Amino acid sequence: MPNITKLKTINAWIDEGVGIIQINYPEKRNTLGWQVHHDMLKVLDEYKEDKSVACVLFYGNEKYFSSGWALDVLESTGGESRQAFSDIALRLMITIYDYNKPTIAAVAGMCPGYGMDVANMTDITIASRNAAFAASQVKYGLNPMTHPLFRKMNFQRAKRLLFTGDPMGAEEAYRTGLVDQLTEEGKLFEKSLELAKQIAERGSELAINLKEMALRVPNMDHVGATYYETRFTNDLLARPLFAKLAAEGLQRIKEKRPKATERLGKL
Repeated sequence: MPNITKLKTINAWIDEGVGIIQINYPEKRNTLGWQVHHDMLKVLDEYKEDKSVACVLFYGNEKYFSSGWALDVLESTGGESRQAFSDIALRLMITIYDYNKPTIAAVAGMCPGYGMDVANMTDITIASRNAAFAASQVKYGLNPMTHPLFRKMNFQRAKRLLFTGDPMGAEEAYRTGLVDQLTEEGKLFEKSLELAKQIAERGSELAINLKEMALRVPNMDHVGATYYETRFTNDLLARPLFAKLAAEGLQRIKEKRPKATERLGKL
């Protein structure tokens, strides 16, 4: 059994290189209030420096991920208090968006507003077939975070989601690119953890380097990106990890079970 750290609103544990952050605030259907922000940031800071963690998986439960903003907090705060809440939300989103390791959001149930924003900040979103997504802030006179929305999905469909605030189901979210993979109901955590472990297989050193490349290259021109990635390759070639994995790979090729095709047909 994993060693689970239980904070007030978060359960956290590590499983074969995957740092798991489970939002556990059922009294409010995992709304993202003060304590959830503090707890998530605490665990994220710990996982960032933990060499045993190569991938981070965010999860709620098989019924829901998060119901978004804690509206009671937004309604009851003002002035400096409201600014402080906005600041901690910004810190959480930027921490996830620019995190040094690959991140996955496992989403079930209705995922409205800020809940969807947080899921969109991750690198990969996996959804149960019972999931639905909505930019529901629009219905309260607010705005969603559009940059990750436009980055992940069909641009025209993203604008419809933005302008109406109406929800889309899991199938459409998958079709338009908001979601990378669908799972059957009740299988969300199992399938998401399986993918996270595949990402974590080669350890945090390579995961951090690949994430750095994924963060920077999309903002470069094609020539600059090619130069950058070539130098990246030269750096990785000089590392002990390459020598180890290359030797293992050559041996498997000789045995006619190459790594490149080991999961072909299983994805």
